[in-house]
Amino acid sequence: MRKQIERTLVFGAAAWLVLPPFVVAEEVFLADPVVVSATRTPIEAAKTGSSISVITQQDLEDNPQNTVAEAIETVPGVAVAPRGSLGASTEISVRGFDQSDILVRFDGIELADPGELRVQSDLGQILLGDVNRIEVLRGAQSALYGGEAIGGVIDITSGVGRGTGRTLKLFGEGGSYNTAVGGATVGLGELDWDLSASVQGARSAGFSAADKETGASERDGYENVTLSTVGSVDVTEFVTLGGAARYVERETQIDRIAGGLPVDADGRSVESELAAGRGFARVGLFEGQFMNEFSAQFLTSTREFKEATDSKFEGDRLKLEYLGSWDVTEGIDFVLGGDWTDEDVKTSDGVDEDSQIAGGFLQMVFEPTSYLTFTGAGRYDHHSEFGGEPTWRGTAAVQPLQGTVVRGAVATGFRAPSNRELFSPPGIFGPVGNPDLEPERSFTWEIGVDQNFFGGRARASATYFQSRTEDLIAFRFGEGFVQIEGDTERRGVELGLQARPFDNLDVNVAYTYLNAEEPDGDQLEFAPRHDVTTKVVWRPIERVTLTGTATYLGEVRDSGEDLSPFFVLNAVAAYEVVEDISLYVRVVNILDENYQRVDGFETSDLAAYAGFRAQF
Repeated sequence: MRKQIERTLVFGAAAWLVLPPFVVAEEVFLADPVVVSATRTPIEAAKTGSSISVITQQDLEDNPQNTVAEAIETVPGVAVAPRGSLGASTEISVRGFDQSDILVRFDGIELADPGELRVQSDLGQILLGDVNRIEVLRGAQSALYGGEAIGGVIDITSGVGRGTGRTLKLFGEGGSYNTAVGGATVGLGELDWDLSASVQGARSAGFSAADKETGASERDGYENVTLSTVGSVDVTEFVTLGGAARYVERETQIDRIAGGLPVDADGRSVESELAAGRGFARVGLFEGQFMNEFSAQFLTSTREFKEATDSKFEGDRLKLEYLGSWDVTEGIDFVLGGDWTDEDVKTSDGVDEDSQIAGGFLQMVFEPTSYLTFTGAGRYDHHSEFGGEPTWRGTAAVQPLQGTVVRGAVATGFRAPSNRELFSPPGIFGPVGNPDLEPERSFTWEIGVDQNFFGGRARASATYFQSRTEDLIAFRFGEGFVQIEGDTERRGVELGLQARPFDNLDVNVAYTYLNAEEPDGDQLEFAPRHDVTTKVVWRPIERVTLTGTATYLGEVRDSGEDLSPFFVLNAVAAYEVVEDISLYVRVVNILDENYQRVDGFETSDLAAYAGFRAQF
């Protein structure tokens, strides 16, 4: 374990060694991004008071991956754990909150599946081919988004930008485990309208998710076809219509589960289909000073397990939403909104339930000076099963010196149990649903500082965060869903460094310490105590880009077992043949580490892939 930690820290410490005092250039490469997820209206990230990370199109090109889950692994506080090879169900943890507490939006469409045991999104199934930006917002956001954002928001966008003209993007990759991934995006971006459409697919023979030590060798293959489109048009100067749609069809071969662990099994698979869409009308009043957006979205999903006993799960969501933003005067903005959601689930084991939740919120953004910003929000939701629930949120950001930001946030949140958590009948392994469950309620706060150095060529950040969840809902094998009475505590520190010591070298290092405990002192499942990630992008000569990433996870508990710490090193080498056409090779698990992220589920051996990206 000590050697693994030392290797990670040595790899990351290279950043500090290449930050000599003679770096005095004034060029700022760390331009503060404008984000939407933190306040539901465009605002500079430094003014949100929140912990937010942005993955740009350039980041995705420097470190090509196949899924959103893989792309966000280097974000502070985020840990990712697939249950097998490409296409396997993937666990996500954000500061110890699992994916049922994280709201995932893709072009405004909420992707959580009402047909799952816990209403949540599987980021391991979202292919990256049409993605151009990801915002990861950490901390309770129920006041702005409702109950499913108790632990944070992941906001994904695609499409071409206005004024970009005709665009054709192609990509493809193939390699180990007979893997092939590819797709195309065609788009047109004019000054007053834009439209793009994408098709992408993935296929892999995979490897067995079952423990190698059991002699498992039967491969778990995967196929995915994804179609998507997004666009908008300005009908008049202050009226815009637009929408997005997404369709995913996939098949995943799975192992048999015995005692909570996978065991090789031929002929078992799950076939899934998801269709979702959103349309909106945006209307500006008072010459655009008061913007109003009316939208409707839907999602329908079907999952069918092909095994000894077939089973089927269907989920549906319909959501109507209003969002308004009003620039009252210089330094004072209001954001207000309301929404109504209906979720239905039908299963072959007898569940046929639906629930509705309606809510409204009001937020004020107050900026008395350009160096000081406050936000305050309050929300009230009414659930058809559990009644009314208020939540609130407040943030502050101050810039006492140029290049220094001190920020803080405090918020409450709640999550109501899903229909399947409540009403699923017992299975062959024991109880599942629990009709006595009550909503989870949480209180979170954080304080942090961001500091620029060397004329904007380096930025260090430090954040302390703490949350308390009352009556956490957890799944216990053999017991089903249970309510953990008392307070579950999550507290920790996030440290980060971004640097460009030379014009051809970028370094990003993040360390998260997390202490997440149930009321009895037991460590929470899949809440890594230590999480270190490092990403280095080096352009040694023109047209050549070398990217290396390193990950260390330590003190992880899953299924009542303490997993062994591990260190994984990956690398990418890319060559730009001509402008906008690149070839690359990426190698996964260079050290051929034998490790597990989820108890009993295997991970990739040393593997290599070759691919290309082109834009015309």
